[in-house]
Amino acid sequence: MPARTAGSTTATMELDEPQHELPGLQFNEPLLWRAGKPIAIAELLRRLQALSKEMKGMEQEENERESFSTVAKELASPNLLGHKDKGVKAWTACCLVEILRLCAPDAPYTGQQLKDIFNLLITNILPSISDPSNAYNPQHLFVLNSLAQVKSIILLTDIPSSEPLMIALFTHFFDILAGSAKSSSGEQYGKNVELHMTSILVTMVDESATLPSEVIDVIVAQFLRTDPRALSGYSGKNKKNATTVDEKQSTLVLKELPPQHIIWQRRSATLARRKWPDILANTSTT
Repeated sequence: MPARTAGSTTATMELDEPQHELPGLQFNEPLLWRAGKPIAIAELLRRLQALSKEMKGMEQEENERESFSTVAKELASPNLLGHKDKGVKAWTACCLVEILRLCAPDAPYTGQQLKDIFNLLITNILPSISDPSNAYNPQHLFVLNSLAQVKSIILLTDIPSSEPLMIALFTHFFDILAGSAKSSSGEQYGKNVELHMTSILVTMVDESATLPSEVIDVIVAQFLRTDPRALSGYSGKNKKNATTVDEKQSTLVLKELPPQHIIWQRRSATLARRKWPDILANTSTT
Protein backbone atom coordinates (compact mmCIF):
# COMPACT_ATOMS: atom_id res chain seq x y z
CA MET A 1 0.00 0.00 0.00
CA PRO A 2 1.60 3.26 -1.08
CA ALA A 3 2.26 5.88 1.53
CA ARG A 4 -0.09 8.86 1.67
CA THR A 5 1.56 11.99 0.47
CA ALA A 6 1.12 15.48 1.84
CA GLY A 7 -0.63 16.45 -1.35
CA SER A 8 -3.25 13.72 -1.05
CA THR A 9 -3.90 14.65 2.59
CA THR A 10 -4.46 18.25 1.63
CA ALA A 11 -6.84 17.25 -1.14
CA THR A 12 -8.85 15.12 1.27
CA MET A 13 -9.09 17.95 3.76
CA GLU A 14 -10.27 20.32 1.05
CA LEU A 15 -13.05 17.90 0.05
CA ASP A 16 -14.19 17.65 3.65
CA GLU A 17 -14.42 21.42 4.10
CA PRO A 18 -17.96 22.85 4.12
CA GLN A 19 -19.18 24.72 1.10
CA HIS A 20 -18.80 28.49 1.14
CA GLU A 21 -21.65 30.46 2.63
CA LEU A 22 -24.18 32.18 0.40
CA PRO A 23 -23.35 35.83 -0.26
CA GLY A 24 -25.40 38.39 1.59
CA LEU A 25 -26.37 41.98 1.05
CA GLN A 26 -23.43 44.31 1.69
CA PHE A 27 -25.42 47.54 1.86
CA ASN A 28 -25.39 48.82 5.45
CA GLU A 29 -26.43 52.47 5.33
CA PRO A 30 -29.57 53.54 7.23
CA LEU A 31 -32.64 54.49 5.22
CA LEU A 32 -34.60 55.86 8.17
CA TRP A 33 -33.94 58.81 10.40
CA ARG A 34 -34.67 60.07 13.87
CA ALA A 35 -37.47 62.55 14.47
CA GLY A 36 -36.39 66.05 13.58
CA LYS A 37 -33.25 64.86 11.77
CA PRO A 38 -34.35 63.68 8.32
CA ILE A 39 -31.89 62.40 5.76
CA ALA A 40 -31.36 64.95 2.99
CA ILE A 41 -33.28 63.97 -0.15
CA ALA A 42 -30.14 63.89 -2.31
CA GLU A 43 -28.40 61.60 0.17
CA LEU A 44 -31.46 59.39 0.56
CA LEU A 45 -31.72 59.03 -3.21
CA ARG A 46 -28.06 58.05 -3.38
CA ARG A 47 -28.54 55.34 -0.77
CA LEU A 48 -31.67 53.95 -2.42
CA GLN A 49 -29.95 53.88 -5.80
CA ALA A 50 -26.94 52.08 -4.31
CA LEU A 51 -29.20 49.52 -2.66
CA SER A 52 -31.17 48.98 -5.85
CA LYS A 53 -28.02 48.54 -7.91
CA GLU A 54 -26.60 45.93 -5.55
CA MET A 55 -29.82 43.91 -5.40
CA LYS A 56 -30.19 43.95 -9.20
CA GLY A 57 -26.92 42.06 -9.41
CA MET A 58 -28.09 39.32 -7.04
CA GLU A 59 -29.77 36.10 -8.08
CA GLN A 60 -32.73 34.37 -6.49
CA GLU A 61 -31.87 31.47 -4.17
CA GLU A 62 -28.18 32.35 -4.34
CA ASN A 63 -28.05 34.74 -1.40
CA GLU A 64 -28.45 34.86 2.36
CA ARG A 65 -32.03 36.04 2.84
CA GLU A 66 -31.45 37.06 6.42
CA SER A 67 -29.21 39.82 5.13
CA PHE A 68 -32.28 41.57 3.67
CA SER A 69 -34.18 41.77 6.97
CA THR A 70 -33.06 45.27 7.97
CA VAL A 71 -33.53 46.99 4.60
CA ALA A 72 -36.80 45.14 4.03
CA LYS A 73 -38.18 46.55 7.26
CA GLU A 74 -36.93 50.06 6.54
CA LEU A 75 -38.27 50.10 2.97
CA ALA A 76 -41.77 49.29 4.24
CA SER A 77 -41.78 52.19 6.70
CA PRO A 78 -44.36 55.01 6.33
CA ASN A 79 -41.46 57.48 6.13
CA LEU A 80 -40.42 56.06 2.75
CA LEU A 81 -43.75 54.81 1.40
CA GLY A 82 -45.34 58.19 2.07
CA HIS A 83 -42.35 60.40 1.32
CA LYS A 84 -43.23 63.70 -0.34
CA ASP A 85 -40.46 63.39 -2.94
CA LYS A 86 -41.45 61.51 -6.11
CA GLY A 87 -37.90 60.31 -6.66
CA VAL A 88 -37.69 58.76 -3.21
CA LYS A 89 -40.97 56.95 -3.84
CA ALA A 90 -39.83 55.72 -7.24
CA TRP A 91 -36.51 54.35 -5.97
CA THR A 92 -38.16 52.89 -2.87
CA ALA A 93 -40.55 51.03 -5.18
CA CYS A 94 -37.60 49.69 -7.21
CA CYS A 95 -35.98 48.37 -4.04
CA LEU A 96 -39.23 46.86 -2.81
CA VAL A 97 -39.86 44.81 -5.95
CA GLU A 98 -36.26 43.58 -5.73
CA ILE A 99 -36.90 42.44 -2.15
CA LEU A 100 -40.00 40.58 -3.35
CA ARG A 101 -37.96 38.98 -6.14
CA LEU A 102 -35.03 37.90 -4.02
CA CYS A 103 -37.17 36.60 -1.17
CA ALA A 104 -39.78 34.87 -3.36
CA PRO A 105 -41.98 33.01 -2.76
CA ASP A 106 -42.09 34.16 0.87
CA ALA A 107 -42.27 37.92 1.17
CA PRO A 108 -40.69 39.20 4.42
CA TYR A 109 -43.75 41.30 5.22
CA THR A 110 -46.98 41.10 7.15
CA GLY A 111 -50.33 41.40 5.41
CA GLN A 112 -50.65 45.05 6.41
CA GLN A 113 -47.14 45.85 5.22
CA LEU A 114 -47.86 44.25 1.86
CA LYS A 115 -51.05 46.26 1.63
CA ASP A 116 -49.12 49.47 2.24
CA ILE A 117 -46.48 48.47 -0.31
CA PHE A 118 -48.99 47.65 -3.03
CA ASN A 119 -50.88 50.82 -2.24
CA LEU A 120 -47.74 52.75 -3.24
CA LEU A 121 -47.17 50.62 -6.34
CA ILE A 122 -50.76 50.61 -7.62
CA THR A 123 -51.98 54.09 -6.74
CA ASN A 124 -48.76 56.02 -7.32
CA ILE A 125 -46.06 54.25 -9.32
CA LEU A 126 -47.95 52.27 -11.98
CA PRO A 127 -50.39 55.06 -12.99
CA SER A 128 -47.37 57.30 -13.63
CA ILE A 129 -46.38 55.01 -16.52
CA SER A 130 -49.01 56.82 -18.58
CA ASP A 131 -46.54 59.73 -18.76
CA PRO A 132 -43.37 58.53 -20.51
CA SER A 133 -41.89 62.02 -20.10
CA ASN A 134 -41.85 61.64 -16.32
CA ALA A 135 -38.33 62.05 -14.93
CA TYR A 136 -38.64 58.74 -13.08
CA ASN A 137 -40.21 56.79 -15.94
CA PRO A 138 -37.29 54.27 -16.04
CA GLN A 139 -37.95 53.41 -12.39
CA HIS A 140 -41.70 53.11 -13.00
CA LEU A 141 -41.05 50.76 -15.92
CA PHE A 142 -38.64 48.72 -13.81
CA VAL A 143 -41.38 48.15 -11.25
CA LEU A 144 -43.87 47.14 -13.96
CA ASN A 145 -41.37 44.75 -15.54
CA SER A 146 -40.59 43.10 -12.20
CA LEU A 147 -44.24 42.61 -11.25
CA ALA A 148 -44.90 41.01 -14.64
CA GLN A 149 -41.87 38.73 -14.87
CA VAL A 150 -41.47 37.73 -11.23
CA LYS A 151 -45.28 37.60 -10.85
CA SER A 152 -45.04 39.07 -7.37
CA ILE A 153 -48.33 40.79 -8.20
CA ILE A 154 -49.92 37.49 -7.11
CA LEU A 155 -49.24 38.51 -3.50
CA LEU A 156 -52.08 40.97 -3.90
CA THR A 157 -54.56 38.07 -3.84
CA ASP A 158 -53.41 37.11 -0.32
CA ILE A 159 -53.82 40.56 1.22
CA PRO A 160 -56.91 41.06 3.42
CA SER A 161 -59.37 43.69 2.15
CA SER A 162 -57.40 44.20 -1.06
CA GLU A 163 -60.48 44.76 -3.24
CA PRO A 164 -59.92 48.53 -3.67
CA LEU A 165 -56.37 47.88 -4.81
CA MET A 166 -57.48 45.25 -7.32
CA ILE A 167 -60.09 47.61 -8.72
CA ALA A 168 -57.53 50.39 -8.99
CA LEU A 169 -55.04 48.08 -10.74
CA PHE A 170 -57.48 47.02 -13.45
CA THR A 171 -58.87 50.53 -13.87
CA HIS A 172 -55.47 52.21 -14.21
CA PHE A 173 -54.14 49.61 -16.63
CA PHE A 174 -57.21 49.66 -18.85
CA ASP A 175 -57.18 53.45 -18.92
CA ILE A 176 -53.57 53.40 -20.08
CA LEU A 177 -54.05 50.58 -22.59
CA ALA A 178 -57.14 52.19 -24.06
CA GLY A 179 -55.45 55.55 -24.34
CA SER A 180 -57.68 57.31 -21.81
CA ALA A 181 -54.64 58.33 -19.78
CA LYS A 182 -52.16 60.39 -21.79
CA SER A 183 -49.16 62.47 -20.92
CA SER A 184 -49.22 66.22 -21.40
CA SER A 185 -46.46 65.82 -23.99
CA GLY A 186 -48.43 63.27 -25.97
CA GLU A 187 -45.46 60.89 -25.90
CA GLN A 188 -46.33 57.25 -26.46
CA TYR A 189 -45.25 54.42 -24.19
CA GLY A 190 -43.45 51.38 -25.61
CA LYS A 191 -44.84 48.02 -26.67
CA ASN A 192 -43.17 46.40 -23.66
CA VAL A 193 -45.55 48.38 -21.44
CA GLU A 194 -48.54 46.89 -23.24
CA LEU A 195 -47.17 43.37 -22.95
CA HIS A 196 -46.29 43.66 -19.25
CA MET A 197 -49.64 45.18 -18.32
CA THR A 198 -51.47 42.49 -20.27
CA SER A 199 -49.40 39.80 -18.55
CA ILE A 200 -50.19 41.21 -15.10
CA LEU A 201 -53.94 41.42 -15.77
CA VAL A 202 -54.09 37.89 -17.14
CA THR A 203 -52.11 36.63 -14.13
CA MET A 204 -54.54 38.31 -11.75
CA VAL A 205 -57.56 36.75 -13.48
CA ASP A 206 -55.91 33.35 -13.61
CA GLU A 207 -54.66 33.27 -10.02
CA SER A 208 -57.62 34.88 -8.24
CA ALA A 209 -60.17 32.47 -6.82
CA THR A 210 -62.65 35.34 -6.83
CA LEU A 211 -62.56 38.93 -8.00
CA PRO A 212 -64.55 41.92 -6.75
CA SER A 213 -67.73 42.53 -8.72
CA GLU A 214 -66.39 45.98 -9.62
CA VAL A 215 -63.37 44.37 -11.29
CA ILE A 216 -65.65 42.09 -13.30
CA ASP A 217 -67.64 45.16 -14.34
CA VAL A 218 -64.46 46.86 -15.52
CA ILE A 219 -63.50 43.77 -17.52
CA VAL A 220 -66.94 43.58 -19.12
CA ALA A 221 -66.68 47.26 -20.01
CA GLN A 222 -63.53 46.54 -22.01
CA PHE A 223 -65.30 43.88 -24.06
CA LEU A 224 -68.17 46.26 -24.74
CA ARG A 225 -65.85 48.94 -26.13
CA THR A 226 -65.79 47.19 -29.49
CA ASP A 227 -69.39 45.95 -29.43
CA PRO A 228 -71.84 48.24 -31.32
CA ARG A 229 -74.63 46.94 -29.11
CA ALA A 230 -72.92 48.51 -26.08
CA LEU A 231 -74.16 51.99 -26.81
CA SER A 232 -77.18 51.59 -29.02
CA GLY A 233 -78.62 48.18 -28.26
CA TYR A 234 -79.66 46.03 -31.19
CA SER A 235 -82.75 44.57 -32.78
CA GLY A 236 -83.09 40.93 -33.62
CA LYS A 237 -84.65 37.68 -32.56
CA ASN A 238 -83.07 37.88 -29.10
CA LYS A 239 -84.14 41.38 -28.06
CA LYS A 240 -84.14 40.31 -24.45
CA ASN A 241 -80.36 39.99 -24.72
CA ALA A 242 -79.88 43.56 -25.94
CA THR A 243 -76.88 45.14 -24.23
CA THR A 244 -77.08 48.58 -22.70
CA VAL A 245 -74.59 50.71 -20.86
CA ASP A 246 -75.07 50.84 -17.11
CA GLU A 247 -74.07 53.69 -14.80
CA LYS A 248 -70.64 52.21 -14.11
CA GLN A 249 -69.89 52.25 -17.83
CA SER A 250 -71.25 55.72 -18.55
CA THR A 251 -67.90 57.00 -19.83
CA LEU A 252 -67.47 54.14 -22.28
CA VAL A 253 -66.49 55.34 -25.74
CA LEU A 254 -67.26 53.12 -28.71
CA LYS A 255 -64.09 52.82 -30.75
CA GLU A 256 -61.67 50.44 -32.38
CA LEU A 257 -59.16 49.43 -29.76
CA PRO A 258 -55.43 49.15 -30.36
CA PRO A 259 -53.91 45.68 -30.94
CA GLN A 260 -52.62 45.35 -27.37
CA HIS A 261 -56.15 45.65 -26.05
CA ILE A 262 -57.33 42.89 -28.37
CA ILE A 263 -54.46 40.74 -27.07
CA TRP A 264 -55.79 41.20 -23.54
CA GLN A 265 -59.33 40.32 -24.64
CA ARG A 266 -58.33 37.15 -26.41
CA ARG A 267 -55.97 35.91 -23.71
CA SER A 268 -58.41 36.61 -20.90
CA ALA A 269 -61.63 35.58 -22.63
CA THR A 270 -61.29 31.86 -21.89
CA LEU A 271 -60.38 32.49 -18.26
CA ALA A 272 -63.12 35.03 -17.75
CA ARG A 273 -65.82 32.88 -19.32
CA ARG A 274 -64.75 29.91 -17.23
CA LYS A 275 -65.01 31.92 -14.02
CA TRP A 276 -68.07 34.03 -14.82
CA PRO A 277 -70.00 32.30 -17.64
CA ASP A 278 -73.37 33.86 -16.77
CA ILE A 279 -71.98 37.41 -16.74
CA LEU A 280 -69.95 37.19 -19.93
CA ALA A 281 -72.19 34.90 -21.97
CA ASN A 282 -73.31 37.65 -24.35
CA THR A 283 -70.10 39.70 -24.41
CA SER A 284 -68.21 40.23 -27.66
CA THR A 285 -64.51 39.36 -27.54
CA THR A 286 -63.52 40.18 -31.09
